[in-house]
Amino acid sequence: MKNIELELKFKVDNLRKIEKRLIDLGARFKNKTIGIDTYFLVPDNDGRKYLRVREQGDKRELAFHFAQSSYQTDEWETGIDDARTAKKILEKNRSQCRRSCKKNKKKISL
Repeated sequence: MKNIELELKFKVDNLRKIEKRLIDLGARFKNKTIGIDTYFLVPDNDGRKYLRVREQGDKRELAFHFAQSSYQTDEWETGIDDARTAKKILEKNRSQCRRSCKKNKKKISL
């Protein structure tokens, strides 16, 4: 069975107000995470393929993303031991580092 993840992103003016409303509706906050995602372009592609190295707590992973459309991306992930070495391997393989960004995430469920 294929695992399908639904991720919605919204720009909001008052996050606290929305969080309170979600709690009033019965939502439960599962966890809050802070991590660093580093994105690499795959050589010889049309811009729809990229690799990501994620560092989050004691977890490290490498992911390949393929954008089927503006609304759907296929993703394959695997755990790695050493994010620094993984990034070096990607750079040596002509993958161009696009950006590295710190992410603050909150997971909720209704």
